[in-house]
Amino acid sequence: MDAWYYNGSSWEQATYDSNGTAIPHEHPNFQGDEGGHTTFESCEQKGKAVWWMLARIAGWQGP
Repeated sequence: MDAWYYNGSSWEQATYDSNGTAIPHEHPNFQGDEGGHTTFESCEQKGKAVWWMLARIAGWQGP
């Protein structure tokens, strides 16, 4: 999940190339430790993802 970053208008994926294959890795905007071992922004993104997932499991059809 930390490979994806929303820059305010679109999603960016951080990858590196290995023999012609794009391998996802942690986006540079999430490389910090103010949240213990990650950034507060990464924590917020994961929290939103959990709420979205739980709402879908509970029957929400989405936007």
